[in-house]
Amino acid sequence: MKQYLSLCGLLLALAAQLSTLPLNAQNNWLILQKGNRTKILKPEHMVSIGLIYDIAGDSLDCARQKVEGKVVEVANDSAEIEVVMEEINYTKANEVRENIVSQYPSGKVKMKLPLDEVDYIQYQSETARSLQTFGAFVTMAGVALLVASPVMGLESNGGEFGFNNDRFAGWAKAGLMGVGIGTPMILLGRKRTLHLTPSKKKKKVWAFKLR
Repeated sequence: MKQYLSLCGLLLALAAQLSTLPLNAQNNWLILQKGNRTKILKPEHMVSIGLIYDIAGDSLDCARQKVEGKVVEVANDSAEIEVVMEEINYTKANEVRENIVSQYPSGKVKMKLPLDEVDYIQYQSETARSLQTFGAFVTMAGVALLVASPVMGLESNGGEFGFNNDRFAGWAKAGLMGVGIGTPMILLGRKRTLHLTPSKKKKKVWAFKLR
């Protein structure tokens, strides 16, 4: 019973944390359309933007650029981002590929990215990030309980060691419950990706909606 009460306490703490998250009103949202569905992304929720574009020249064919950081502003045709990581994949005309990864101090480097070249956008809200973090904690706690449950089942009676099946089962059930609750939290809170460039795998993609 104590194990179940502790788990319920952790869930109540999560609910209290989520209820205190700040709600930031923004006017420079990105509005995306996919069929009859509309999705509005706040800049602070976008965690990375991927672009694909052609490169002029005889030796290079095209490039894919992934930029991670904090989106600070979205204009009609571009998004400004404080970059913490940039990855560029060049595909040369002879099919030789080259990969360049650069790390930047937070808040020191800003880039304006053209929206008409965006291949995909990854996003994660503060609520989803907190859910994923808490889910990872609950899952690890559940795994720890599962590992410790055989030890918790040991008991000593009059100098003789025995095994308490009920105690072992109680701790094991609590561990399984933690894993069962935490794993869906991790999946629900993971980063989401919206594709804006058609491909063989992604035929139905999102598109920018005029405001």
